Parts: sequence; C-alpha cells; structure tokens
Amino acid sequence: IEVNVADDEGRSLIHWACDRGHTQLVSVLLFHNAHINMQDDEGQTPLHYASACEFPDIVELLLEHGADPSLVDNDGFQPHEATDNKEIAAVLQQ
Repeated sequence: IEVNVADDEGRSLIHWACDRGHTQLVSVLLFHNAHINMQDDEGQTPLHYASACEFPDIVELLLEHGADPSLVDNDGFQPHEATDNKEIAAVLQQ
C-alpha cells in the first residue's frame, strides 16, 4: 500500500490518522515511511492536525520522529498556534 497517496485536498493517511487520534496507526504509517512533514492543500502538516485536534500523544510521537514544528500553513500559522491546549503548545515551542 502506498502510504503517501493524497486525497483531493492533499491529505494523506497520516493526516487523517492524526485528525482522528489513531496513535497506533500513526506509528505504523511512520514505520512505513509516511511523509511526516507532508503539507495538505492548506499547508497543514500532520503535526498541525494532531495539535488542532488536541492529541498530545500523537504530537509527541511526531516530534520524536522528526516532525518540524516550525512549518507554517497557508495562513502563516505554526502547529502551536493551531491548538487551545496549553500543554501541547508548550511542547511545540520548546
């Protein structure tokens, strides 16, 4: 299976797994070389999704595997600006 195929809005399996909180699936996708910093049509990365949907375990997992917290989306927002969760925002700003 090709893990980096994107839908019509540029989202891949890892974007969807982060959006839905499927930590184990994110781990499997990373093992199979999912593009950790892949940006969708709005410029959002899997880290933006995990942050916005407030899944701290996935945020940590992505960071441990080299996700870039400094990437900005098309509106100029970094992942820490996509969340209201202070704990997640603090981790992303380290």
